[in-house]
Amino acid sequence: MQNSLPVETISLPTPFGVGQVNSFLIVAEPVTLIDAGANTVDGENALKLGFAAKGLFLESVERILITHGHPDHYGLAPLICNGSQTVRAYMGEQEVERIAQRGTVWDGRRRLMEAGFPEELLKDLARLERRVHRVHKVAKLQCLPVKDGQVFEFRDFALRAVSLPGHTEGHVGYLEPESRVLFAGDTLLPHVRPNPLLEPMLEPEGESPSRRRHSLKQYLSTLDRLQSLDLTCVYPGHGPVITNPAEAIDYMRSHHARRLDRVVESLSAEGSTAYDVSRLLHPKAEGHARLMAVSETMAHLDVLVEQLRAKNEMRENGVEFFSRIL
Repeated sequence: MQNSLPVETISLPTPFGVGQVNSFLIVAEPVTLIDAGANTVDGENALKLGFAAKGLFLESVERILITHGHPDHYGLAPLICNGSQTVRAYMGEQEVERIAQRGTVWDGRRRLMEAGFPEELLKDLARLERRVHRVHKVAKLQCLPVKDGQVFEFRDFALRAVSLPGHTEGHVGYLEPESRVLFAGDTLLPHVRPNPLLEPMLEPEGESPSRRRHSLKQYLSTLDRLQSLDLTCVYPGHGPVITNPAEAIDYMRSHHARRLDRVVESLSAEGSTAYDVSRLLHPKAEGHARLMAVSETMAHLDVLVEQLRAKNEMRENGVEFFSRIL
């Protein structure tokens, strides 16, 4: 097996700040698409043009492998499936569950209020979300759940699902074991840091979420797993192919070590909220970028508490405060 796969990259526009998203077309039987872009008119047109440039049509797709449950990665999957009885879409089992329960499991307002997010900014975020949904209506998605280690066969090779929690809880990569090539979604990116998102834990059916996911702890463990795979090449969800994965992994480790130091140094004597610290670390972030900044900051604060470098307390106003342990 050579260190190359029959992969074509199709870059698709999104209505989000991250910019274009990568969709990878594996031109081998069965023809497979890894990630499907955002469900917008521009995204659909770009995908069709990308297929046409390869001499193919959307109807050529026999299988869709989705790395995680964010709409810029799964949005066009329903269009491609289009009621077909033969095309199947696959996504990590926890992502399938989260999408199915999103209306009841993700209480974003509650989590942001606990993080100290001001009421007026919550209203701004709600207005922004409504505007995004007007240009980005996500169709209903039906996916088969993927488990860690599950194998997807091609004629001359196979891809193995690899659980990569962090950016989302059920994030999955797809690895070709012989060439050690990984389709990594948003786990390893060449130009931005994957944001460890502020999310509640998935609880048993019928129970409300009582804990938030410790996303950065998961992500740091995922970096260990990526290193153990001795990767030669990574196809990321955004940006160009990563040809030196070990270097990218080391960079992410050192970045988070430095950021943990900065976060703990930013804590005030009387206690700080995740929102307070995010304002110090990302003073220019606005709108959705502020949400991402708070999310990342909370992830670092959770790790600092576990490392006994900080302590947390929920005060009577329902807001969580963090202070440094001297």
